[in-house]
Amino acid sequence: MRLILACFIAILAIPGFAQINTKLIKPDSYIRLKLEPDTTALSSRINISRLTILDSRDDSSNIGYHNYKTILKFYSFKSGFNNELNDWYSHYLNINEENKTGTTLLVNVKKLRLSNEIAAKQDEDGNPGQPHDGWDDGLRIKIEYYLQKDSFYTPLYRFDSIIACPVKFKNMEDYFITSALRTSLNKLFTINLDAAVLSRNKIQMGDIIRVNNQRYDFPVYNSNHYKKGVYKTFEEFKMNMPSLPDFEFKRGAMGDIIYITDNNVTYPSREVWGYCDGENIYINSGDKYSKLVRAGNYFYFEGIKSISRKTKHDFWKSSAFNYATDTGLKSTTFTKETRYYQVDMEDGEVY
Repeated sequence: MRLILACFIAILAIPGFAQINTKLIKPDSYIRLKLEPDTTALSSRINISRLTILDSRDDSSNIGYHNYKTILKFYSFKSGFNNELNDWYSHYLNINEENKTGTTLLVNVKKLRLSNEIAAKQDEDGNPGQPHDGWDDGLRIKIEYYLQKDSFYTPLYRFDSIIACPVKFKNMEDYFITSALRTSLNKLFTINLDAAVLSRNKIQMGDIIRVNNQRYDFPVYNSNHYKKGVYKTFEEFKMNMPSLPDFEFKRGAMGDIIYITDNNVTYPSREVWGYCDGENIYINSGDKYSKLVRAGNYFYFEGIKSISRKTKHDFWKSSAFNYATDTGLKSTTFTKETRYYQVDMEDGEVY
């Protein structure tokens, strides 16, 4: 699901080098965010007296990084992830631990990550645009809500979305995050919590932790050796099972190309997910192959996501009418912007 909060095909790949050998990230530059306390009259509709924040994100070291040209800055919360969310939820839901009749809300955060290339810009009709038309700033968010009673937990619902911001959210990231958190709680105010505790299935914390950890139960996490070959799909990468072992990597005039030999036939392909040379893994992004680096439970790389397209009028060949009506002779340039990206280990998308 893609939402827009009012917070206020690669065409040509540029040649010039072989695989991009990702430099290790040194998180020494941060943008510290502070979520402002927030209250709502809706909180009076629910009876919650305690709160538990469970940080289940792949990357718990930060909440995204902002790429601007050659500058890389990490987003983080000033008081720490759990403390910042605990304070914000406590104010927003008017939680009072002296209330002995209320229940406990468990907030299981699986994704909360800012990016200045979250999704391709939409056109005026709301249809998805192309990557070379530019990207929206935004947030990937995935939160599961549970009610706790005694040692049992009642699943309420999951909020899973890519939320795009139609303007650059520089200096407004904290407001954008709280807007997303408020949106994730809209359904909570429509649920009869007392009835939900009585009528729905119950699970234990161990069940929640086990499901959280299932996404890491793949050979790419557990293998000591990566198999050489080409990954046609993201699933082949996760399973450490490249299906095309016979290949050759070449730098091409139109971008990097993998030549695959299958049944004694050799052919070029730009549609594969990536490849492994027997030691390192390279991901195909924007028709360039970048080395993947693992850090804990996530993979990141330095590379490109697409080729940016910029179109402008040719000053000497366009009239004033052309400028006013956006017609006439124009020139188009394509640029490659190298940035850091992270792989979403659920669907293989990069952001």
